[in-house]
Order: sequence, then structure tokens, then C-alpha cells
Amino acid sequence: MIRIYTSLSSSSCRKAKNWLDEHRLDYKEFNLNFYKINYFDINFILKNTEYGFTNIISKRSNIYKEKKIDFENLNVVELKNIIIKYPSILRTPIIVCDTKIQVGYNSDDIRIFLSRDLKRYFMKNKNYNSFEEYQKLLKFYFYQKK
Repeated sequence: MIRIYTSLSSSSCRKAKNWLDEHRLDYKEFNLNFYKINYFDINFILKNTEYGFTNIISKRSNIYKEKKIDFENLNVVELKNIIIKYPSILRTPIIVCDTKIQVGYNSDDIRIFLSRDLKRYFMKNKNYNSFEEYQKLLKFYFYQKK
């Protein structure tokens, strides 16, 4: 199942959740404003990142700026503890499942979570020129699946 780590004020998080809903993908949301992130979560996220903590830490976050943390001189446990203490230091949304991860929202990159069948359907019907046509194709695909 897809896990999505979100924050309340993020429009990217809202877009990502809307996209997952539109594509009828099951997911479990973990809102970092209320959910206490733990070592399991961090390990689950990190196992799919290409560059580790660099992929998931937001250098634009207030915590990053205020605390002036020297990430280069911290070990992995210390970095995880900082994330647990200050979850708002994470980039959001973080969308992750077994072998795939998407940090932030990108309407093209998020398609990695689509099933092969749906990807094939879009490749076969790739003559859509607008978002509205894409939406119609998507609705028709799910209508056929009933």
C-alpha cells in the first residue's frame, strides 16, 4: 500500500492526494502535523531514496534555517532523531510504497505509482491534448473496469 506523508498547509500535498484519489489508488495518509513519525517510517522512506537524507530534508524549512544544523557532521541516528523531533524539516509530500518514492509533487513523476495496465491504456490512447481529455480517458478506463 502507498504511504503518503503530508503537512496541512502544503498545496503540493493536496494535489498529490487528489491525484491518488482520481487514479483510485489506495493509500494511507500520515499528516506530520499530527502523526508522530518514527524510525520505521524514516527507514521505510530512506530505503527508496537515491541520495538518502538529501532527498527528504527541506532546506527551505524554518527548522532548518533556525537550528542551523550541520547535517554533514551528524551520523544516521542523529539525523533520524532530528526528523523525529522536528518532522516539519521534511519535504512534503513524501509518497512511498515498496520500491517507489516520490518526494514533492510532480504531475509526470507521480505516474510511477500507476499500474502497468493503466500505463498501457494511456500509451495506447495517447492522443489527448488537454487535462479535460485526460480526465475523460481516465473515467472511461475505470468505467470499463466495472
